[in-house]
Amino acid sequence: MKRHSVLLITLAWLTVVCLAGGASAEMEAGTFTVSPMIGGYIFEGNQDIKNRPAFGLGFGYNFDRNWGTEAVFNYVNTKSDAGKGDIKAYLYRLDGLYHFNATERFVPYVAAGVGGIYFDRSGGNDNDPLVNYGGGLKYFITEAIALRGDVRHVISFDSTYNNLLYTVGLSIFFGGTKEAAARAPLDSDGDGVPDHLDRCPDTPAGVAVDSFGCPLDSDGDGVPDYLDRCPDTPAGVAVDSFG
Repeated sequence: MKRHSVLLITLAWLTVVCLAGGASAEMEAGTFTVSPMIGGYIFEGNQDIKNRPAFGLGFGYNFDRNWGTEAVFNYVNTKSDAGKGDIKAYLYRLDGLYHFNATERFVPYVAAGVGGIYFDRSGGNDNDPLVNYGGGLKYFITEAIALRGDVRHVISFDSTYNNLLYTVGLSIFFGGTKEAAARAPLDSDGDGVPDHLDRCPDTPAGVAVDSFGCPLDSDGDGVPDYLDRCPDTPAGVAVDSFG
C-alpha cells in the first residue's frame, strides 16, 4: 500500500476517534460481531510479491467480557515482483482474542490463531498453512459500534515466510446480555447505613443517625435527639425517658 494511502486511513481513523462523543459502552458476554476492515499486507522480500491493500471481513463471538473468537477472511489483489503476472491472495483464519479493560471505551486486546493463505497465480495455485499473532484496540463510539485497529505477524509455512497484516475498520455488535449491576447492600430501615453495619436496625424513618446507624444523641444522656425534650442536658446529669 502506498505510504500516503496508509497515512490518510490512519488520519481518518484518528479523526473519528477524536470527534466521537461520549458513549456508555463496553464488551458484553454473548455478543456476535461483524467487522469490515481495510489495510495493507506486506510480503517478505524473497517472496517476490508486491505489497498491496488488504480487505477483510470478520465474524466473531464473545464468550464473556474478556474472551472471544473470530473467523476472518482477507483478500489481497497483487502481482509478482518478478514479472510473473497477477496474484490474488485469500487469507482465512480462526483466532482467539483476549480483551483488557473490557468495561471501558478503549479496549486493547491480544490475539493469536491458525488458518491458511491461498494464492491464485497466473502460473498455478497453492495453499499454505499459517499461524498469526498480534493485537489491537477497539474504541466504542456507541454501545453497538467500535472503531478497530489491528496488526498481525503472519507466518506461512510453505517456506516459513514472515508477513505483516495491518487493518483499521469497525466492529458491529449484536445480541449479548449486560452483566447485572452489583446489588446494593440491604438497608431495611432506610437510614443510609446498610444492615450489615447497622447497630440500630429499626431506626424510625427520617431520624438522623451516626455512621453506625444509631440515632444521634447530641448531649450524650442516653436519650436520642428525636426523643429528647431537653437536648442540652449537662454531662453526668441523670435524666428520665424524655431526656
